[in-house]
Amino acid sequence: MKEKTWGLKTSIIVFLASISLFSLFYFYRCSCVPQNLREYLVMIFSGATASALVTLLIYSAEYKIAKVSALENYWQEALKVLGSLGKLEYYHLDVPLQVLKDYYQEQTHNKFVDSVVEQIPADNPLLNDEFFQYRHDARDRWCERIASESDNMRNRMGEIEYKNIIIQEVERAAKTYLEKLHKVIDRYISLSETSSGEVENAIGRIEYFTGKRQWKKLHQTIHEPIRDILEKVQLGANHFNLYRSGESNNIPVVLDTLMELQKLFFVDEVNEKSKALCIYRSFYDDMNEQLEKFRASIYNKEPIPEKRHPVRTYYR
Repeated sequence: MKEKTWGLKTSIIVFLASISLFSLFYFYRCSCVPQNLREYLVMIFSGATASALVTLLIYSAEYKIAKVSALENYWQEALKVLGSLGKLEYYHLDVPLQVLKDYYQEQTHNKFVDSVVEQIPADNPLLNDEFFQYRHDARDRWCERIASESDNMRNRMGEIEYKNIIIQEVERAAKTYLEKLHKVIDRYISLSETSSGEVENAIGRIEYFTGKRQWKKLHQTIHEPIRDILEKVQLGANHFNLYRSGESNNIPVVLDTLMELQKLFFVDEVNEKSKALCIYRSFYDDMNEQLEKFRASIYNKEPIPEKRHPVRTYYR
């Protein structure tokens, strides 16, 4: 493309020089230049002007095609990366995060106690140590939340039976939350492996066509936000990989990391009419809007706005 650009610039110079000299000898009659020579020069420079004009038109068309192609390529590559970001799922909790973290930490402790008790003789005094006692504080707090919403059930059955049912409900909910957690963080792990090489190459190529000012604006409004958020996903995915590989079993850390990442991608709003909690893909929608403006600028068209819709709705 540099050769064609050089040819375009050369054509412009030759065209301007030729038409200037043509105009000079055609309109300005100087007695110092013989008539025959003047007519000859007019013919030469008129031909050079026409040739330069044809060459200029050819190179201009090729330059425009190459420019549009480069801009389209960046738009398509950025859209692919954004599409991957748009596939992330929202991790919704109906219980306070701290209760869930404490519950999983408590379960980890109880499993550890089980593994130790199996190896220590029954008469060993270590078993009386407080550290080796089972813990159910978080589970009981969770049970209390459920119990406060189902007093009618308590009145129809015995206290022990009622408590067992509530405990089973908590265990089922905890299992469901854990399965959902695995599914969600696997998406982040997959996203962290997304290659950004093509989009990096594309942004480098278009600077040649857009100029420094327009390129800098594009870099700040689209390229940097996408690149930065991918880097944050990769950092968070390190914790997820350690957990999924079994090297770490610190579920509270995984939950904290996930919640911090979700703040970058999602925003929740309460619908005033239905009182439902609506989840929007804020980052995806913002970047999609910027990419649409960029796409429209390629063809000198007005951008087509896309209405934002919630990806999840939770009724209270």
